[in-house]
Amino acid sequence: MSRSTSLALIALLFASVSLRAADSVSLTEGKSADGQTVLTVKHPAFTLDLHPSQGGRGLLVASAAGELNAPDKPDVGFFRECFSEAGMEAPPANLPYQFSVEKNDGKSLVITFHTTLSKEIAGPDLDGVVLKRTLTFDASRPDILVEVGLSNPTASTRYASLGIQNRFQIEKSGNDLAYLPTTRNVLEVSRSELVFGYYSKGGKWEYEPVEGWMGVLDPTAKRGIVFVMDGNILESFYNGDGTAGWFMDMGELLPQAAVATAYRVIPVEGFSSLTYASDKLVAGIRVLPQKGKTLATLAVEPLQPSGDISLEATVLDVRSGEVKPLNPVQLEAPPTGKATTKQIALPGAMTGPVVVRVHAKAADFDCAYEVMEEGSFHAQPIPNLTLAVEYRRQMPARQPVRRVAEGVPEPAKAAGPKERSALVFFGLYTQWLKLEDALKGWKIKISDARPAKVDYVPPASEISKYALVVLSDVTAESLPASVIRRIEDYVKKGGSLLVMGGPYAYGHGRYAEKGIEAMLPVEGAPFDLKWAKTGLPFRITNDHPITRGMDLTANPMVYWNHAVKVKPSGEVLMEAGDGAPLLVVQNYGKGKVACFMGAPLGEPPNGQKPFWEWDGFVPFLKNTVAWLCPMNEEPAK
Repeated sequence: MSRSTSLALIALLFASVSLRAADSVSLTEGKSADGQTVLTVKHPAFTLDLHPSQGGRGLLVASAAGELNAPDKPDVGFFRECFSEAGMEAPPANLPYQFSVEKNDGKSLVITFHTTLSKEIAGPDLDGVVLKRTLTFDASRPDILVEVGLSNPTASTRYASLGIQNRFQIEKSGNDLAYLPTTRNVLEVSRSELVFGYYSKGGKWEYEPVEGWMGVLDPTAKRGIVFVMDGNILESFYNGDGTAGWFMDMGELLPQAAVATAYRVIPVEGFSSLTYASDKLVAGIRVLPQKGKTLATLAVEPLQPSGDISLEATVLDVRSGEVKPLNPVQLEAPPTGKATTKQIALPGAMTGPVVVRVHAKAADFDCAYEVMEEGSFHAQPIPNLTLAVEYRRQMPARQPVRRVAEGVPEPAKAAGPKERSALVFFGLYTQWLKLEDALKGWKIKISDARPAKVDYVPPASEISKYALVVLSDVTAESLPASVIRRIEDYVKKGGSLLVMGGPYAYGHGRYAEKGIEAMLPVEGAPFDLKWAKTGLPFRITNDHPITRGMDLTANPMVYWNHAVKVKPSGEVLMEAGDGAPLLVVQNYGKGKVACFMGAPLGEPPNGQKPFWEWDGFVPFLKNTVAWLCPMNEEPAK
């Protein structure tokens, strides 16, 4: 077999015996066909070629346990850093990395790669930042530890957002399955993006991770690769076109500060399904309905010698709500390098969705994991429909993470804007809301927010420079999760947010699911845009700088408005009709938020004045902006 073909073998397979203490890891340096340096790592479980001139990418050669051919593509490889969602979806740039060998004593090997990022490669958020990647190989462990650090030697604040891209294929025809722990279940996703259990995923990105791991498996050959990362900074998963990756958000990177994170690349063998992974254990649960009975296969692989492992399992019948214990399983010192499996019977035949939960205990770990299955599928609730008993995988509490090196000060609080500048996410019906008149004299950056996706994604370092951010008739699905998080961070630190209604806003825009609603003074609901054919008049409910002196003698009307629930933190300043909230404001952290629930829709009866044609609407918006950004505007006269 040629070197080029073997480099694309991504089976990462293990022998069925434990790694022995006498096994060693070694490094040799050679040259590729084009004269570039190639570092070859020989580990008891695999061989890995590293290419410093190509972003330090790693190409894994199959172990003695077996091989699978994968497409021989130049962009196949592991460990590749990327700096945007578009970067995750495309072949990576071959940015040259420098390297040094930090340790090589036969038992362990440590290699460090580093480079300085540019605006052209990584965008303004990471311009001038030094990226350092350290690979650690331990002969006694069947995985690779990867540590990635970012340091900022510049005089300006940067923002540490980073993606990890791994492009590979295990199953010969490409029918690998990805396993993603989300709020809906541990999803089992094919490369065609079908989520087994009801419906198409409808995209390659998954924005609802609840645990810091993902896996890719050839379930027929029962072998694959698992990645374990820091769940506290995990932002999203990506699975598509032979790429498994994830994005992380590590926050502001002050001048002279450094941040770091780590992940593990774990080859697995003997798994037909994946349910859980950590730096100590990989586990799977597969439910197998058979005639008159149902069996559950429990598979575990410790990543280091752990002694005996006990598995205590229960099964929840989703329809009845009944929970029953299953027979406990005791595994006597299972080996590393391959899954140990045990099969236990569930009580009776499966008649609907079930949740199998396992509590695994050993000398050095104590963890619990679960999966919902129906038939032989990893099931999930159907959007906008209700199962007999809805079940959601519970999101674990995320702890505050400190990745700043010792001696570096906490991130500075954002200073107040120095000029009148606004970032406007311009939704479909925004032209009727006259924002350009209300913001006359301002510097305005418009991002066209059509329902599919915004046309301009601002870097985090740019958002903090604006005095005002406007979401006008914008669906959350058009905004990357990273942008939503950064807007929330911007408001908490003193920024101002104005949210305007429309057919794509609030509940219709999935604000609750995607995280926008967390910073708003109101809660929406699906189909919350309501029609009032004859119109609802405005009514001032509270004396406030926004409404003070407002003239309603023209009797402006709203015909479509969002029926929202006001949070305890919200202050209702205006209502439509007899009590529908129309303008609600609140302080959020050190910032301010204002929400207008009217939508510029409807056919006014003769003689009525729709609010968007009311002479007082632009002064009303100016007053709102003046309250949101008091250092930039005086209230309208």
